[in-house]
Amino acid sequence: MKLKTSYFNMGIVLQDLKQHGWISLLYFVGLLLTVPILLLMRATDDNFERNYPPTLLDTLFTGDYFLQLFFLFTIPILTGMFIFRYLHKKDSTDFSHSLPIRREGHYFSHLVGGATILLVPIWANTLIGIIIALINSTTVFIPMGEFIIWALCLSFFSLFFFLLSSAVGLGVGNTIAQGVLTYILIGLPMGITLLGSFHLSFFLYGFPEYNPTRYHLFPFYHIGEFLLDSSGIDPVFTVSSWMTYSILMILFFVVGLLFYRYRSLEMTNQIISFKFLRPIFKYGVTLCAMLVGGIYFHVSQDSAGWLYFGYVIGALIGYVMAQMLLDKTWRLSLKKLVIGYGAYAVVVFLIGLSLHFDIYGYETRIPSENEIDEVYVEVPEYGNQVYYYDSYEERYTFSSDRNLISNTALVHEIVAQNPYKTYSRQWNEELRTVNFQYKLENGSTFSRAYTVDMSDEKIKNALRLLVETPEFKKDRYGFDSIDKETDKITLHSEWLYDKTITILNPEEVKQFKALLKQDILEMTFDQEEKIYQASNYRAELSQKNDRYHPFLDYHILDSYVHVNEWLREKGYLEELEVTADDFERMELVEFTAELRNTLPYPEIVFQPGELEMQGIEQDITILEYTDKKEIQQVLDLNSKDYYDYQEDILYIGLLSDSNGNQTYLFFTEDNIPPFLQ
Repeated sequence: MKLKTSYFNMGIVLQDLKQHGWISLLYFVGLLLTVPILLLMRATDDNFERNYPPTLLDTLFTGDYFLQLFFLFTIPILTGMFIFRYLHKKDSTDFSHSLPIRREGHYFSHLVGGATILLVPIWANTLIGIIIALINSTTVFIPMGEFIIWALCLSFFSLFFFLLSSAVGLGVGNTIAQGVLTYILIGLPMGITLLGSFHLSFFLYGFPEYNPTRYHLFPFYHIGEFLLDSSGIDPVFTVSSWMTYSILMILFFVVGLLFYRYRSLEMTNQIISFKFLRPIFKYGVTLCAMLVGGIYFHVSQDSAGWLYFGYVIGALIGYVMAQMLLDKTWRLSLKKLVIGYGAYAVVVFLIGLSLHFDIYGYETRIPSENEIDEVYVEVPEYGNQVYYYDSYEERYTFSSDRNLISNTALVHEIVAQNPYKTYSRQWNEELRTVNFQYKLENGSTFSRAYTVDMSDEKIKNALRLLVETPEFKKDRYGFDSIDKETDKITLHSEWLYDKTITILNPEEVKQFKALLKQDILEMTFDQEEKIYQASNYRAELSQKNDRYHPFLDYHILDSYVHVNEWLREKGYLEELEVTADDFERMELVEFTAELRNTLPYPEIVFQPGELEMQGIEQDITILEYTDKKEIQQVLDLNSKDYYDYQEDILYIGLLSDSNGNQTYLFFTEDNIPPFLQ
């Protein structure tokens, strides 16, 4: 009698639903708590808006957001683990494949069963939510389309993680390994990017260690960011993002099918089921361990020698552990280890040499001015004194200004030709990181990031040319946002933040903004270097109808001649002036070498509760001053500035007024008052 086989079997689907239906129930209850229950609470609780955050149900995605993510990132992966768990046991594997069903039939049937387990809870909760919204239409204002979008998105991402987990499960022979490797693969793209960028920045001058889009390589972050967006459409989750995830889903499906078709039944309980994947697993673990080892020893010891030591030890530990997992024994062949590890070491050494001698031409490759369409350049501490509150959008934009492009290309060439190479991560006040990003004529992008030494006059003069370019200032100080309609301007004293005045007159607001822009454009490179030391006031601009930049905050420098003169003429400076009479007392502590080496940050000397909580036992002598003349001397010396480099600080002070407002003081050789000398 001819044996009939099938590509699909409903019995397998029903068996999956019967055996693993509890997962579906768990998913249903979890989603029920995140949206329908919240909708019911809104419909029946008159105080819902007062008792819960106003954004809790801006969209269905924000209803118990983190609980939604928890179920989305666990249940589909768990489903894949349980659906294909039978392949990791010899008896169940032999029995299943003795049935007159093709392997493709097993695969398709189990996928249908798993998809049913995941999709039924999603759409059941969607239906419940719609019913609640229709019955309580006067209190629940969520349109039908919002429910459909919520269900479609959850369905899409649930199937994405389920197919990934299934493909991994068919490539391994152990359920625990399936779960662990699934989560490792999810984090691998971003992890490799982070580790690789960190190490390549040592060997290739100009390689950017930081990439703002790297977090989008982590699906949990990228998807979570998309779901959190109050509009339901995240600007970074574009059509290409949907296409990428769709292609990956198809890839997971095909890989899983091929794995199932060619999987050997004897590979149950093996970490890796296919021989060709074993070296990929082994050397992948070795590479990751090597990079982690390098970071660990370099961060702790901060030297090139320890960096290389970390490479050797990390790779060795990773290689041995991977081999032990594959062989399922700690008794390994020494000869096999030496040959395998030696081959890996030779390859890594050759790659290292190629990076050292830059045979790829990475360090010397700089686009010419004619190739550049747009440019964005960032010089930290120059132009970054403006703060944007509640901003979810990158405020820096590319510029097509030819003058800025010309100056940037010139500065880039000078920086690249005067490299500052070091394996040390110790920072000092002379070092800066300069970032160059270009959009080229051919549609490609080009980016470099350099650590530069500001004590080098060539570098300093080059950056002066760039920073004083009007277009650079207009971008970095947010002129496009300043030009938008402003409701009011609030001026705060840097000494006492509560000492404020508010400018509401539209004409005065307009005048202030015009003078502020004029002073910024006239500011020199050297004045920008001392931007924090030279500021006594802050101006907060409340922007009207600006979703991303509702508030702009600027330091008002002493060098802002036009703004300060205008404020003086209007009488505003007199209202903001702070004198010794505004403070009750001043406390000072000598910041000794012992304190410098013991304390995590200077201000903690005036925070006994924090010292106790961190378990720091240190004798600290606090000197108290109430003499108004001495307090005024401190105010005249402008000693409130924070210094990033604790070795410069000689004394730390604290000014207190009658209302409990406090201002920290930092004294260096440049501003120490006479009574402390």
